[in-house]
Amino acid sequence: MKQKQNRKGFRQITRWSLAALLTLFGPPALAVPENDTSNRPLPQVELAALVEEEKRPQSRPLDKSNRERDRTSWAVYLDNDFFVPGGSDRDYTAGLAVTLSGNATRNYLVSPDPLLGYIDRALVRPAANRIGLHSFEVGLTAFTPENTVASEPLPDDRPYSSLLYLSSTRAYVEPGTGRATTTSLTLGLLGLNLAGELQNAVHDITGNQEANGWNNQISEGGELTFRYSVADQKILGQQYGSHGTNYDFTSTLHGNVGYITDVSWGLSGRAGRLRTPWWTFTPQLGEYTERGSTTGMSHAASRHDEFYFWSGFNVRLRAYNAFLEGQFRDSAVTYNRSELNNVIGEAWMGVTREFSNGFRFSYFIRGQTAEIKSGPGSRDPIWGGVIFSFVTQ
Repeated sequence: MKQKQNRKGFRQITRWSLAALLTLFGPPALAVPENDTSNRPLPQVELAALVEEEKRPQSRPLDKSNRERDRTSWAVYLDNDFFVPGGSDRDYTAGLAVTLSGNATRNYLVSPDPLLGYIDRALVRPAANRIGLHSFEVGLTAFTPENTVASEPLPDDRPYSSLLYLSSTRAYVEPGTGRATTTSLTLGLLGLNLAGELQNAVHDITGNQEANGWNNQISEGGELTFRYSVADQKILGQQYGSHGTNYDFTSTLHGNVGYITDVSWGLSGRAGRLRTPWWTFTPQLGEYTERGSTTGMSHAASRHDEFYFWSGFNVRLRAYNAFLEGQFRDSAVTYNRSELNNVIGEAWMGVTREFSNGFRFSYFIRGQTAEIKSGPGSRDPIWGGVIFSFVTQ
């Protein structure tokens, strides 16, 4: 009975959420041409307006013709609850992702970008003078209950779940408006054995006990899934200069439809030695391992020794989470929506250091309030992560 209710609820939530996205982010843009022109040359007057708006941060992913470069950067993300003091192997336990940025990512054989472009033309209304940026990401996300020794289902704790995914992201920056729109489309598979095999391989190396309950995970055996995301980011304050401490802070309205369906609003800021535009900094768009952000796309060939601290928060109104509620396939352990909290808070803090050779390193801590209302699974998860990235010439 619970599975039938979940399936019906998933269909209803998807329909309602698509309607909500249209309401929040605007009606279909009938005047947008069918051909994708997100990488057309940017007129000099518009580029000048953008540079003037951002003052000191002038590094760009654009070439001399004002087109997006084919390859701008790569980044590797590692998340784990052991990256925080007192971390334990439970809840969002690990994530791994690789992101490639630049215009060439649109043409990868497995890139969802063509489909993302079609959806964007139907649901959002990017300005005619926008700057279009692109990235492609592949990753793996894993969740476990607290008791990973037991092989039987644990109905009162968080279910095992995993997602192997690939994702495309587009950023539309509107010169002179103090606004940027970011969209992403993720396609993936729930319930593969890969996450459990990797976790136990790591446990063999570290001497930890095996996680024995992966055969009880959500959508065990594999199930297709998706997520579409659109976010509207606005600059609220900024100060840039060649000397002293710089800062910027933004607000973001963000909506998701798919295996995670919710709407969120949050504030995010950074302070320190800044040499990149405010719209390149988007930790508020993260969905566990998935970044869905323009961070990797933002830098041109020039090198800057950036060093800054960052923090922020989101408040989410969540309607559906396949990692807890399951999808269409039967799963050993699932929760009904009535057993979950609809309002979730999350916060983060981190530090980023860039070196003159183009490498940069970030460390962060992130946490959220409990999504399960009661029982052993009602915990406030906290995890940490590291990001290694490189800006290409």
